[in-house]
Amino acid sequence: MIGNFKIPTAWFDSLNAFMCIALEPVLGKLWSTLAKRPQGDLSMFKKTALGMMLLGSSYVIFTVADISRGNNLAPIAWIIAMGVVLSTGEMVFSPPRLLTGMMSI
Repeated sequence: MIGNFKIPTAWFDSLNAFMCIALEPVLGKLWSTLAKRPQGDLSMFKKTALGMMLLGSSYVIFTVADISRGNNLAPIAWIIAMGVVLSTGEMVFSPPRLLTGMMSI
């Protein structure tokens, strides 16, 4: 609830899709910029490790939210933070190849 407005559960289901759409151009630009550096792009192992760390930290956020809420509902900020970090971790874990492929066309 935010004030008198009850947030539909479907909005939380859509958070991952929204974050993928919003972060795709950002991460595509980041990977392109990193690839142009003299030392080159991050290796696939480093990207996978970074993605796994972000995925793990999203579950830490979720655990802290559950512990801190007590018998009340979890604050919406915790749920959104967990969703954003989880989506970011998923996209770093499997880099956006479609966008970088389209940029080279």
